[in-house]
Parts: sequence; structure tokens; C-alpha cells
Amino acid sequence: MFDQFSEPPATHHVNPEFAACELDFREMTALSEAYRRWAIHGQDYSDESRTDLMLWSADIEAIATWVGRDWIAGFSSYPMSITKWLARTVIRDYALSEFGDRQHAGPR
Repeated sequence: MFDQFSEPPATHHVNPEFAACELDFREMTALSEAYRRWAIHGQDYSDESRTDLMLWSADIEAIATWVGRDWIAGFSSYPMSITKWLARTVIRDYALSEFGDRQHAGPR
């Protein structure tokens, strides 16, 4: 359970308090994984861009650990921030790809 008085993690790029207000745990983990995949498998990225993606991934992963698995963000900006939109898009696309994989894989 998240302790609002605990010290936020040290991060490189991401503001922990803002991310905790904006993103649910599930959105954080999806975004962290997406950044990591892009850094490793993305094409035409400079070394600096890959490093930044890995740092963003690590930052968001640390924030997700800080807030805990049950975290639901209490703040919702309107219009939706690009970060939240991206996280939801990653989750949606993953769910769609999993559905497609299950649909074509046959019974398990």
C-alpha cells in the first residue's frame, strides 16, 4: 500500500509525484515495458535516445514500485495527457494482440 509520506524514488527524467497523480500502476508498468522494448528493439534510434528510453523505463518502474500494485491515480487531467494516452494505447494494443494470438492459436 502506498505511503504518501514515504520518500519518492530518485529518478532521471520523470517527476515521481506527477507520474503518481497521473498514472495507475497498470499504466506505469505498461509504459515502462514499452520504453524498454523500444530501446532494445527499435530501429533508427541513436545511442542517446536508447539510453533515454531505458532511463524513462527505469524511472517509471521505480515509481510503480513506490506506489504499489494496487495504486489507482486520483488525478485525471483533461484533456488526457500524452503520457496517459500512450500508456492506455500500449495496454489496448497489447490486449488486442493477445486476443489475436489466442484466437489463432487454437485451444490450450
